[in-house]
Amino acid sequence: MSTRNKVKWQLVKTVENLYKNEESGRYYVRLYYSQGGKSKSTFRSLRTGRISVAKQRIRDYLSDHEAGRANLNAVANSETTWSELSRAYITSVDSSTELKPRTKSSRLVALKRVEKYWSGFQIEGKTALG
Repeated sequence: MSTRNKVKWQLVKTVENLYKNEESGRYYVRLYYSQGGKSKSTFRSLRTGRISVAKQRIRDYLSDHEAGRANLNAVANSETTWSELSRAYITSVDSSTELKPRTKSSRLVALKRVEKYWSGFQIEGKTALG
Protein backbone atom coordinates (compact mmCIF):
# COMPACT_ATOMS: atom_id res chain seq x y z
CA MET A 1 0.00 0.00 0.00
CA SER A 2 1.48 3.29 -1.04
CA THR A 3 1.35 6.33 1.17
CA ARG A 4 1.03 9.50 -0.77
CA ASN A 5 1.94 12.79 0.85
CA LYS A 6 -0.78 15.40 0.73
CA VAL A 7 0.37 18.82 -0.35
CA LYS A 8 -0.42 21.48 2.22
CA TRP A 9 -1.60 24.75 0.75
CA GLN A 10 -1.74 28.02 2.64
CA LEU A 11 -4.24 30.55 1.27
CA VAL A 12 -2.84 34.08 1.00
CA LYS A 13 -5.80 36.02 2.36
CA THR A 14 -4.84 39.37 0.87
CA VAL A 15 -4.82 38.10 -2.75
CA GLU A 16 -7.61 36.10 -4.38
CA ASN A 17 -6.60 32.69 -5.86
CA LEU A 18 -3.06 32.91 -4.46
CA TYR A 19 -1.73 29.94 -2.49
CA LYS A 20 1.61 29.08 -0.96
CA ASN A 21 2.95 25.53 -0.91
CA GLU A 22 4.02 25.07 2.71
CA GLU A 23 6.65 22.47 1.85
CA SER A 24 8.49 24.32 -0.94
CA GLY A 25 7.61 27.91 -0.02
CA ARG A 26 6.61 28.63 -3.65
CA TYR A 27 3.49 30.53 -4.69
CA TYR A 28 0.77 29.16 -6.97
CA VAL A 29 -2.38 30.47 -8.62
CA ARG A 30 -5.50 28.32 -8.33
CA LEU A 31 -7.67 28.30 -11.45
CA TYR A 32 -11.24 27.05 -11.59
CA TYR A 33 -12.89 25.66 -14.72
CA SER A 34 -15.67 23.31 -15.78
CA GLN A 35 -15.13 20.19 -17.83
CA GLY A 36 -17.96 17.93 -18.87
CA GLY A 37 -20.35 19.78 -16.58
CA LYS A 38 -18.12 19.23 -13.54
CA SER A 39 -16.34 21.99 -11.69
CA LYS A 40 -12.59 21.43 -11.35
CA SER A 41 -9.55 23.34 -10.19
CA THR A 42 -5.84 23.28 -10.90
CA PHE A 43 -2.74 24.94 -9.50
CA ARG A 44 -0.16 26.71 -11.69
CA SER A 45 3.23 27.71 -10.39
CA LEU A 46 4.19 31.38 -10.29
CA ARG A 47 7.84 30.27 -9.98
CA THR A 48 8.70 32.43 -6.99
CA GLY A 49 8.96 32.28 -3.24
CA ARG A 50 8.61 36.05 -2.74
CA ILE A 51 5.16 37.48 -2.04
CA SER A 52 5.84 40.78 -3.83
CA VAL A 53 6.81 38.97 -7.04
CA ALA A 54 3.88 36.54 -6.68
CA LYS A 55 1.38 39.42 -6.46
CA GLN A 56 2.65 40.90 -9.73
CA ARG A 57 2.80 37.56 -11.52
CA ILE A 58 -0.70 36.52 -10.46
CA ARG A 59 -2.12 39.75 -11.95
CA ASP A 60 -0.28 39.11 -15.22
CA TYR A 61 -1.20 35.42 -15.27
CA LEU A 62 -4.90 36.00 -14.60
CA SER A 63 -5.19 38.76 -17.21
CA ASP A 64 -3.52 36.52 -19.82
CA HIS A 65 -5.74 33.62 -18.77
CA GLU A 66 -8.93 35.68 -19.06
CA ALA A 67 -7.90 37.08 -22.45
CA GLY A 68 -7.26 33.56 -23.71
CA ARG A 69 -10.61 32.31 -22.41
CA ALA A 70 -12.46 35.21 -24.02
CA ASN A 71 -10.69 34.53 -27.30
CA LEU A 72 -11.53 30.80 -27.23
CA ASN A 73 -15.16 31.47 -26.25
CA ALA A 74 -15.56 33.88 -29.17
CA VAL A 75 -14.18 31.27 -31.55
CA ALA A 76 -16.23 28.41 -30.07
CA ASN A 77 -19.51 30.36 -30.23
CA SER A 78 -19.36 31.21 -33.91
CA GLU A 79 -19.03 29.72 -37.35
CA THR A 80 -15.29 29.91 -37.80
CA THR A 81 -12.74 29.39 -40.50
CA TRP A 82 -9.47 27.59 -40.01
CA SER A 83 -7.66 30.93 -40.33
CA GLU A 84 -9.61 32.37 -37.40
CA LEU A 85 -8.88 29.31 -35.30
CA SER A 86 -5.19 29.48 -36.11
CA ARG A 87 -5.08 33.19 -35.19
CA ALA A 88 -6.64 32.33 -31.81
CA TYR A 89 -4.05 29.59 -31.32
CA ILE A 90 -1.18 31.92 -32.25
CA THR A 91 -2.44 34.44 -29.69
CA SER A 92 -2.59 31.79 -26.98
CA VAL A 93 0.91 30.49 -27.81
CA ASP A 94 2.40 33.99 -27.90
CA SER A 95 0.84 35.00 -24.59
CA SER A 96 1.76 31.78 -22.78
CA THR A 97 4.18 32.33 -19.93
CA GLU A 98 4.76 28.60 -19.49
CA LEU A 99 6.25 27.87 -22.92
CA LYS A 100 9.90 28.37 -23.71
CA PRO A 101 10.76 30.45 -26.82
CA ARG A 102 11.94 27.38 -28.76
CA THR A 103 8.66 25.55 -28.04
CA LYS A 104 6.65 28.58 -29.18
CA SER A 105 8.67 28.75 -32.38
CA SER A 106 8.22 25.02 -33.10
CA ARG A 107 4.46 25.21 -32.59
CA LEU A 108 4.11 28.21 -34.88
CA VAL A 109 6.21 26.57 -37.62
CA ALA A 110 4.05 23.43 -37.43
CA LEU A 111 0.90 25.56 -37.60
CA LYS A 112 2.15 27.34 -40.73
CA ARG A 113 2.70 23.98 -42.42
CA VAL A 114 -0.85 22.85 -41.65
CA GLU A 115 -2.40 26.23 -42.46
CA LYS A 116 -0.97 26.06 -45.97
CA TYR A 117 -3.58 23.39 -46.80
CA TRP A 118 -6.42 24.20 -44.38
CA SER A 119 -6.69 28.01 -44.47
CA GLY A 120 -9.94 28.16 -46.46
CA PHE A 121 -11.93 25.51 -44.59
CA GLN A 122 -15.05 26.38 -42.63
CA ILE A 123 -15.27 24.76 -39.19
CA GLU A 124 -18.83 23.52 -38.59
CA GLY A 125 -20.53 22.00 -35.59
CA LYS A 126 -19.08 21.47 -32.17
CA THR A 127 -15.29 21.58 -32.02
CA ALA A 128 -12.85 20.60 -29.31
CA LEU A 129 -13.07 24.21 -28.11
CA GLY A 130 -16.78 24.24 -27.47
